[in-house]
Amino acid sequence: VTLAIIDDAMETSHIDLQANLLAVERCFDSDNAYCDSATSAAPAAPDQDHGTLVAGTAGAVGTNALGLAGAAWTVNILALKIDLTTAAIAQAIAFAVAQGADVINISLGGEFPSQVVRSAIENAGGAGVLVVTSAGNFDSNNDLGSLHFPSNFTTPNLIAVAASDRDDEIATFSQFGRVSVDLAAPGVGILTTGLNDDVNTFASGTSFSTPLVAGVAALIKAETGVSGPDADRLLRAYLLNAGVDGVAPGVGTTNFNAIPGRVATGRLDARLALEGPAGGVVLLTNVDVDDTVPGNGNSELDIGETAELVLTLENIWTSESGITATLTAANPARIAVTGPATQSIGNLAEGASTTVRFPVALLRPDCLNNCNESLLM
Repeated sequence: VTLAIIDDAMETSHIDLQANLLAVERCFDSDNAYCDSATSAAPAAPDQDHGTLVAGTAGAVGTNALGLAGAAWTVNILALKIDLTTAAIAQAIAFAVAQGADVINISLGGEFPSQVVRSAIENAGGAGVLVVTSAGNFDSNNDLGSLHFPSNFTTPNLIAVAASDRDDEIATFSQFGRVSVDLAAPGVGILTTGLNDDVNTFASGTSFSTPLVAGVAALIKAETGVSGPDADRLLRAYLLNAGVDGVAPGVGTTNFNAIPGRVATGRLDARLALEGPAGGVVLLTNVDVDDTVPGNGNSELDIGETAELVLTLENIWTSESGITATLTAANPARIAVTGPATQSIGNLAEGASTTVRFPVALLRPDCLNNCNESLLM
């Protein structure tokens, strides 16, 4: 199984990484100034350590009586160094696909979307390659305009990952999103590899949650042998079926860092992921407000207005029957479900999507900025 890691550099001679590294490595830049050599991913400066930290989390060598073991400890790592420009990211993705990568880890991002990167990710999906990306570290809601790319792209072969902490809650720095962030994984105080053969470095951030998910994806690939143009969808189903709640918020609490409601599926459970889904894996993929009747038609839920919340659901695994959808308001004094709170969907075929509508009313504002935030809790 080949896991491509696209990052600032990687210490390819590292004592606890070298045995898992492919002989092929590359560097991509946009101005011919960042790469010492087009065929070397090695760091050229002490601050180019991020990729080495990421690589150890995903795939440090196991059973070698050295250091630590990554999430996938016998994986083939394809080291791809970039200058962090969108052009270089896109080139690295295309190279990874051409080299037969099964999973691509991208532990980086920014607030502006790039069509060239999006196209590269889509092309990877056409080859069945899963792309795992970090959600960002600025403690904001990626559903509401604090966007982070490439994790906010809606390409079906992409998984966006938030960070959880040792209390099994969303880490205080992590970006989140009930729709746009798929999964959480541990991202605080992660033991990993550092420069100069270090095997005792601790790192925090969604950058290190992401390679845990990518590493488990590699384990699933090795265990199941999924292949072909649908491999990315199948790996995604295995992973997203394995999201568990962590610490539940409890009724009437103000624990806004509880995992339920902060990401689409929960915190990764590697054992559940390897076991695979027992039935359909139905995900919430989009939320819209329809206030054309009787509202004012601005696609926002205004104070005192009644509208319909339109939820799009997608089944990314085998056909499922007897599906129901239930909408619960996180703060009923603020937002009320004015019609039936549970609706029957019935059957949903593999790969199919459907929409369900719930009438809701905004009774009072209770936020500083965008009051639609509560719709995603």
